[in-house]
Amino acid sequence: MGNKFTRNTMKITAIYNGFKDGTLVVDRTYQRKTVWGVKDNIRLIETILLKLIIPEIFLWDFDTDPNNGATITHIVDGQQRINAIFDFIAGKYKLQKKYLTDNEIIDEYGDCLLYTSDAADEEDSVEFGGRRILKKKNKDKIYTWYGKGKNEEDNDRKEHSDITT
Repeated sequence: MGNKFTRNTMKITAIYNGFKDGTLVVDRTYQRKTVWGVKDNIRLIETILLKLIIPEIFLWDFDTDPNNGATITHIVDGQQRINAIFDFIAGKYKLQKKYLTDNEIIDEYGDCLLYTSDAADEEDSVEFGGRRILKKKNKDKIYTWYGKGKNEEDNDRKEHSDITT
């Protein structure tokens, strides 16, 4: 009979949360180290923003956590892509214009930041993994939202945000 393969889809938020909480793991006994650079990571995020298809990611339900019953899933193939997504959502890099290829993406998101989703409305940004990317034409709003303004209220906002530059 053999093993059965089931095709599922996962939202970016689910991938991010699984990787963050340790239920989606890279098993270093058979996975190579991370080899993608920032350019590769940015190109993947650009592909996602363009709503193009990315290669499938293969996962294996490996074990169950005896403490909480959560399924521990190993990344069999796709760790470079998952790392790129995780690192972008975690704010480890921005969408550097020099690595983007699509003119519309360059105009809208070139050198843009990722920030918490409550900082702007949908007109000013695009959702990505439970957070938002501020559109380039609205980047000046960052100064008000994140404490680069001239008053104490703006500085308080900065202290309570997790924006990365």
